[in-house]
Amino acid sequence: MKVSIPVNLAEVKEPKPVPVGMYDLVVAGCESGDSQKGMPQLRVSIGILGHEDAMNVTHFVSIPSAKDDADKAKGKAFFLKRFLKAFSIPYEDGPETVFDTDDIPGATAKLELTLSEPDPQTKAVYNRLVLPRLPDEGVAGAGRVAPKPPKR
Repeated sequence: MKVSIPVNLAEVKEPKPVPVGMYDLVVAGCESGDSQKGMPQLRVSIGILGHEDAMNVTHFVSIPSAKDDADKAKGKAFFLKRFLKAFSIPYEDGPETVFDTDDIPGATAKLELTLSEPDPQTKAVYNRLVLPRLPDEGVAGAGRVAPKPPKR
């Protein structure tokens, strides 16, 4: 059986990552699911505006859960907040934080992309999202550097 498709396969090329730098990004999609360890997470697909031939960046956002110990939950909450702030995704604070995953697709940000180490098997290199640090939120001594200890 012959198959005819409306694509010239000679023009199909492997997508290449963009160089390290700042880019205008848009969230193309967001799926809720579980990690390989069975923990809740979001799988976010992020497009690079102006680089439609580049592969979307896949970014995983771990969601704190009752199964996490206090330190693990705090770390997950920290990176979740960085992601929500970076993409200006609204959330409600309170005894529990609430956000709507429907607000994530279409969200935009200008953020840094870096490159992964080559995959051991395929040697492929991928873009990775760098989330900016949270602004100091009224922390005492914020922005101050501790003095160096005296030399002896």
